[in-house]
This record gives sequence, C-alpha cells and structure tokens, in this order.
Amino acid sequence: PGQYNNACNSLVVHASSTPTDKKGTTNEGAVGLFDHVDITPSQISALFQQDCWSKDSDESGDKNVGREDPNNSLMVKQAFKKIGVSVQKTNGWTDLIQSSSTPLSPPLWTPINIFAPQLPKFKVPDDIANSVRVAIVGWDCIPSIQEYRLQRRAFLRGAIGTIQSSSPTRVNERKFLLLAVNDIQSILDAAREGVSIIGTNIAAEWSLSGKALVLDYDTNESNANAHNGGIMDLNDEHYTRDSLPLLPGCKCLSCRPRSNHHSQRPEGYRHFLRCKIDDSVTPPSFSRAYIHHLLRAKEMLAETLLFAHNLHQLLVLFQKLSSATQLDDESSFEQKRLEKTTELESLCQLIEGQVQTSGDE
Repeated sequence: PGQYNNACNSLVVHASSTPTDKKGTTNEGAVGLFDHVDITPSQISALFQQDCWSKDSDESGDKNVGREDPNNSLMVKQAFKKIGVSVQKTNGWTDLIQSSSTPLSPPLWTPINIFAPQLPKFKVPDDIANSVRVAIVGWDCIPSIQEYRLQRRAFLRGAIGTIQSSSPTRVNERKFLLLAVNDIQSILDAAREGVSIIGTNIAAEWSLSGKALVLDYDTNESNANAHNGGIMDLNDEHYTRDSLPLLPGCKCLSCRPRSNHHSQRPEGYRHFLRCKIDDSVTPPSFSRAYIHHLLRAKEMLAETLLFAHNLHQLLVLFQKLSSATQLDDESSFEQKRLEKTTELESLCQLIEGQVQTSGDE
C-alpha cells in the first residue's frame, strides 16, 4: 500500500504540470487495490439461479424470492467462498491504504466487488458507506451475452442500491465507477444504472482487429446498419476501392477532410477507384480504401488511424450520454426511468437499434 500511494502521488505531481490539469481532467482520483475474484461460468450460472435478483425479476428492480436448487448448492458454496476471500483481501488493502504513513494525494475510489452483496449477512463496510467515490469491480466476470443481460444489470443495480441504502444522506453526491466494460451494450446498461465513470479498452481492441465504430446519432436509418451492427471491418475486400471516410461527418484525425494543397485529386483518380466521385468534395485525410490497404500490408499506421477514430467516437458517445443524463429532470427522473421515457433511454435505444446485442462487438 505504501508503494501504491507513492506511485499514485507521483502521477498526480506529473499531471499537475500538464495543461489538462487546469480543466480538471487529470485528477479524478485513484482506484484502490482490489482482488479480482475468479468465478467460473458454471458458478455464475448457479448464482443466477439462487439469487433473489433472478432472471424472472423485471427491469424495475423488484426482487423475487430466491429459489434454491440442490444441484447447484455446491457451486454456490464454492462461489461464496471465493467471493468472501476476495472481499476480505480488498477490504484489508483499502484499510492499509487509508492508514498508510504515506497519505494518498488523489481522491480514493473505494473498491467493492459486485458479488459482495450476495454474501450471507453482508454489511456494507464503513469506508464504502462513507465514501462518495465507489469503484464497482468484478462486473466483467459475468459474460456479456444476451442470455445474461438482465442478470448483469440486476447485479449492478443491486450493488448500487445496497451501497446507496447504507448511507442515504450521501445518495446525491456519491459517484460510481465501473472498470473493464468491453462492449457497447454494457456501456449503455451501465449508464442506465447511474454509473458516472466507465473504463473500457474496446477502442484499442477494435483497432488491433481492423475495425471501426460507426454510429449515427441523428436517425435510426443509419449507414452503420450496413456494417455489421455499428462496427465496420476494414479487412473486408469490399473496401478495396472505397474512397469515403470511415464515418462521413466524423471530425477525427482519420476522417476529417484534408486542408492542404495535396487534397487535389490527380488525373486518373476516378478511373483508379472505378466509382462515381464528386470532384467538388474534399477527400478525407485517410479513406477506407487506404486503411484497408494498410491492413493488408500489415502497417502499424492502420492501427493508429483506427485507434484515433475509435477513441474519438467513444468520446462522442460518452459526451452524448452525459448530456442526455443532464437533460433529464432530476425531480421526476425515477418515474421517467421506469416508464423508459428519459433522454438517456431514448439515446440508448437509438444506439441499440444500430449495434448488435449479442455481446460480441
């Protein structure tokens, strides 16, 4: 814990000299040390069948009485043992960090395992009940497939509800952070449940696999629907002679129009592409055909350009999610959430109409 505090403090000192610190974007805090519980899919399935937030519960969060299946009792006990050990380790590390002789400069996001409320006679620790920054860990242990989607949301809703009920006076000021959210559907579900900060590495994963995120926020009739659920695979031969940007209208480094004298198309350009081109339109910085060529040639520039695009599109997505949340009237937000009429819900449904919900984006 002492080394951890020193490392976090050194990062804060380094960030304080950067321009972004003035915007308040480099000192969001540090997530405490936590033990990542290793639960098998069969144990998770057993928990779903035993848990009071069963797959038969509705999305409003109403709890049904848990049903005990003798065939799964052994796996449930094994899962509880793993969860209990993990929670003890995490709580112990949190206590050491907070009581260390080396104070932690950045705000601490107190970690709690999403499975912890499932433990018999679980009580929210005081350091979590009194914290206004809570990091929920372990959600990525639950497979992000359509079959488990309602259960995943119920576990997240249950963990947040348990923490909020432990200290009602801090409900309005408490924020939640979620790590390892690795698909668009999970990002939308986390936003729906009130998570403030979402950590993900899907921009890098898509870039390494030659894929680009293409979402249209203005209409349900999106050109993204023609690209496998909002994801464009630039490895496809279909893009060999495609002169369009990755996403028309995108302002990222890869898609924005060229602004120098090299934007003039040379003679024979139309014949080379063998497609109808409007010469009055400034070509993008890097076309789909060029990035496809880079992928075929195994050039690292392809991954760089795709990462720039995917990161930009994710930032646009998060900005729109934040704006939609702020537009919702807080006085009637809960009722709107149940009726699914919030700005956030409308935005999520728009995006869900374009992306696949099978969890394999």
